[in-house]
Amino acid sequence: MKIFIKTLIIFGTLLTSLYAAEWKAEGGVGMWNSSTNGAIEHYGNIDLLGVIATDIDITDSMRNQSSMFGYAYVNIQHSIAMLPNIGFEYSHVQGLGDITYFEQSLWFGNSITLHSETQLAITQYDTLLFYPVLDNYFGLSLDMGVDIKYMSTQYQVSDLNVDTQSTALVPMFYLHGRYEILESGLSLNSDIKYITDGSSTLYDLKPKFTTPCL
Repeated sequence: MKIFIKTLIIFGTLLTSLYAAEWKAEGGVGMWNSSTNGAIEHYGNIDLLGVIATDIDITDSMRNQSSMFGYAYVNIQHSIAMLPNIGFEYSHVQGLGDITYFEQSLWFGNSITLHSETQLAITQYDTLLFYPVLDNYFGLSLDMGVDIKYMSTQYQVSDLNVDTQSTALVPMFYLHGRYEILESGLSLNSDIKYITDGSSTLYDLKPKFTTPCL
């Protein structure tokens, strides 16, 4: 009975705190410029017009080509002590590449080379749990926490009938800085998300300029 009464008291206190807390939500949409570069290595079997070629080592060279993509975010902040603020983000990036999947030398210096265009698409859904470190200190705010990043990846090579999809859930360190130009509503933002195991590193860096809607 005592445990039940204590549970009711804790639950009632939590509801009272949630009701009395000050909540603030902000969100937005925008466009960002992205370019993919680097290489994707493949070693294994490939299908060449119905014939399986084994132990093939090929490299997909991504084009360093800029494109515009959309993103969206929502941040929810409150005044409840010990509980983190929460945010959600969506972003998408897509890049094209070129792959040489067959080379054969012929007589008299002639050769046959087969190429294909490739496409890599990555969609990211981020859930942010963060605490304020600085809150509008002379226009400067700083948040720190963790990011749970859900990544959905699709890789296509049309000439080889390759269409692979994969997903990954990645926890990352999260740091967000914001400087607001006082009395203007304009602000400069920067996010960094980072994780490493010593041999591999994944990071996501986004500088942003925001302005209030009219």
